[in-house]
Amino acid sequence: MAWNEPGNSGDNDNRQQGNKSDGPPDLEEIIAKLKNSIMSLFGGSGSYSGKTNSSGSGLGIFAVVFLVVAVAYYIVSGIYVIEEGVKGVVLRFGRFQQVFDSGLHWAPKYIDTVIKVDTSKRNKITIGASGSSSKQKKEDAMMLTQDENLINGDLGVQYVIKNPRDYALNILNQEENLKQVTESVLREVISSYRMDDILKQDAEEVETEEKKDKDKNDIKVSEIKTKIQEILDKYEAGIEIKQVTLDRVLPPEEVREAFEKATKAREVKQWIINKANAYREKLIPVAEGEAARIIADAEGYRSEVIFAAEGDAARFTLLMKQYRKNTKITKERLYLDAMTEILSKNGKVLLDSKRDNNVMYLPIDKLMNKKNNNINYRDGDNGEIAKKTSAALISENSGNAESTNSKNTDANNKNDLGLRDRNIQRERKER
Repeated sequence: MAWNEPGNSGDNDNRQQGNKSDGPPDLEEIIAKLKNSIMSLFGGSGSYSGKTNSSGSGLGIFAVVFLVVAVAYYIVSGIYVIEEGVKGVVLRFGRFQQVFDSGLHWAPKYIDTVIKVDTSKRNKITIGASGSSSKQKKEDAMMLTQDENLINGDLGVQYVIKNPRDYALNILNQEENLKQVTESVLREVISSYRMDDILKQDAEEVETEEKKDKDKNDIKVSEIKTKIQEILDKYEAGIEIKQVTLDRVLPPEEVREAFEKATKAREVKQWIINKANAYREKLIPVAEGEAARIIADAEGYRSEVIFAAEGDAARFTLLMKQYRKNTKITKERLYLDAMTEILSKNGKVLLDSKRDNNVMYLPIDKLMNKKNNNINYRDGDNGEIAKKTSAALISENSGNAESTNSKNTDANNKNDLGLRDRNIQRERKER
């Protein structure tokens, strides 16, 4: 059939329509199809007549309102608040985007994910028997010491989050991983100490009430803290260890009674040592005071002896000068003074029976007192005082005798001198 035959007109029309469809799509047709789809969704007819009626326009307005509400809800749902002391780690399609501080923020829903991390709170975990509920877990909490003994203990770890990005992205199950790291380090450190040393140190900490702050004086705890921090920094966990406390270090139940007795014995020993130290501290000041008193007395006696010796030396020097000036008179005077001192200690009175014209004054009461003082001088401890008292009485007696003899005549005085000379010669002959 030729191309210009009438029977081929339908093919030409189809070919023209196909050529038309091969061109760019009509915008109005696309809008109409979209409108028909929406209308059919809400129960309207799906045919497009090219003219709008009143019912179709109402449904179109409703669809627009619905779209506006949906968009508004989507925008509002992306608004969130980050509390004070909390950081927000923003992930966009799972990839890190940024870190938000506290305040009001917006992130597109289903696109961005916000992970809130509290960086101001101090968190705490506990490792050991008290943190285990079942019997099997308590047995698993037992640790081996250097001398191959088993002990269990509670280790408390307090930490803060210093880097929210590393904490949220680098490790999963952060608390569980921290427990595993802490338990591993604890077993490693405990295995380097003997059981007696650990229990003894724990008992001393209980006695001195320094159990809550062991970072200052417990080498085991400081070592545990340092090693935990090193491992966490190696994995970039974003965690900073603030404090580690080791509590309730106990032996197994089978031998716990024996260790408690040993602990009580150590406490009794320490109590006795403290009591002895207190007695020593009380006794030492008394002994030091007594020693100081004895030293002071010795110093005083030394000074007294030195002064007395210096006085005797000065007296001897003066006597030497007088002796060189008048030897006879000085010798006679020294002799008389010596005899006076010697005879003053004797209660006897010597009288010259050949001469009865002297009137002698004899104070009987003073002579008796002098005799008693001489006895005290011989028997008592205060000999120096008795000596000075006797010398004073002799001086007084001599004064009284001189006052009495001054009333006699010059002849009597000469006789007295003669009597004294005869007494002196007599004593020389007796010697």
